[in-house]
Amino acid sequence: MTTARVQAGWEVVEGGPKTEAGHREVPLIEQDVETLRVWKRQQNRERLAWGEAWQDTGLVFTREDGSAWHPDAVKDAFERLAFAAHLPPVRLHDIRHAHISQLLAAGIDVRIVSERVGHSGSKMTRDYAAVAAEVSRQAAAKVVGMIPRSARQ
Repeated sequence: MTTARVQAGWEVVEGGPKTEAGHREVPLIEQDVETLRVWKRQQNRERLAWGEAWQDTGLVFTREDGSAWHPDAVKDAFERLAFAAHLPPVRLHDIRHAHISQLLAAGIDVRIVSERVGHSGSKMTRDYAAVAAEVSRQAAAKVVGMIPRSARQ
């Protein structure tokens, strides 16, 4: 099942992905699969503890009673975790941008990145590459500017 949950005002609206590219399989490494297995066992314990009060939403990530998390609650939890980890202010959606930029910086083909993140075409993904390249140039310039130069140069 592929469902997108978006917030409109305070109301949460469920529907299909915005584009056909949103219907996709995302390959996972074994460590991710094991993490999901551990979570599923935890969720099964919660299901048993809640009994008939358990809400069978079919979602992977739920509250302990099986109900869906409200997007604002997820955002708030992320912000608290980021603050506790001493990260600079960052939005949850910024993690998606960072992931795309890291994949491109690692040399992953833009078409593969585009498919992985569900872009409808690789043009949008290439726009990330342009931004990543500019940020990389700016970082390199800052580092070079920090290196002392001899008077003979």
